[in-house]
Amino acid sequence: MDGGRDLKYQFTQFHPMPGAQGYFYIIRDPRTDYFWTAVNLPTKSQDVEWGKQLNSQGFLGNPGNERRFLMLMYSLDALNWFQTRCIANWPSPL
Repeated sequence: MDGGRDLKYQFTQFHPMPGAQGYFYIIRDPRTDYFWTAVNLPTKSQDVEWGKQLNSQGFLGNPGNERRFLMLMYSLDALNWFQTRCIANWPSPL
């Protein structure tokens, strides 16, 4: 409750979030008080050899731009995220 006063928001910190290299939207479930989001998770985003293998197959960009896994994730605090399941995937990185 806000006690009838104006609510004021203030920036407090940046925090890394899985899948934040693309668009994402976070919702809070009022019944469970969990936060939910669906994000694209790149695989092996820091692996140089994987990047070379992707490029040899015709993939443009670095491995962090791979977006073939759409994952449903939840959080208790909107800072620490846990994977629940894969919503959709495509077998080829292309």
